[in-house]
Amino acid sequence: MGGCDDQANMKNFDEAQEPFLDGLAELLSTQRQKLMPEFALTDENWDSMSVISCIALIDEHFDVTVPGNSLLACHSLHDLMSTIEEAAGSHGEDGSSSTVE
Repeated sequence: MGGCDDQANMKNFDEAQEPFLDGLAELLSTQRQKLMPEFALTDENWDSMSVISCIALIDEHFDVTVPGNSLLACHSLHDLMSTIEEAAGSHGEDGSSSTVE
């Protein structure tokens, strides 16, 4: 898969997840339209408080738990959404919340 396919998949994913991305934009103190796959998560916008808030936001919108260290390893919105997709993909068939480490 090339970068174009990844971006197409990301576009489809974020269109289906507008409420989460709206919350993420607020959490990162940025405008929603700036949240593109290449949006950088930097020390200025992606600190420990942002990560803790994002854990709650992910749980609220996706019913999965992603550990803080996995989120801290994300350097872009694409990384973040891939981590969430991985967590959602490993969501238990019994309906229980999943954790990705």
